[in-house]
Amino acid sequence: SPPIKDENNSNISDSPFHLLEGRWTFWYTHRPTTFRNSSVNYDSCLKKLGTFGSIEEFWCYYDHIKFPSELPLYSDIHLFKETLKPMWEEEGNRLGGKWILRLKKGLSTRLWELLVFA
Repeated sequence: SPPIKDENNSNISDSPFHLLEGRWTFWYTHRPTTFRNSSVNYDSCLKKLGTFGSIEEFWCYYDHIKFPSELPLYSDIHLFKETLKPMWEEEGNRLGGKWILRLKKGLSTRLWELLVFA
């Protein structure tokens, strides 16, 4: 059977990587405790950690990201499609939502991994 081609007409089956259906980006935010009462905007608190499109690239980033239970207060890790930033103002997030869970520290890491690996 012929090899599968990607949009650049390259042989995907010849790739040493296990490609995902799309590309994803890890983001980090840390808001100062005075965030609500300051002139600091949310965008300035965002830091792009990296973008990946294969299982191998995912592990290169994931192996170096702290677990949720190890993050400082007022910090978040986000995982979004490559073209989106974790901001309400993004067109692709216009009809989206946000889940906030308050968990025992021991549960947050396990639930984070279940969600990310799904």
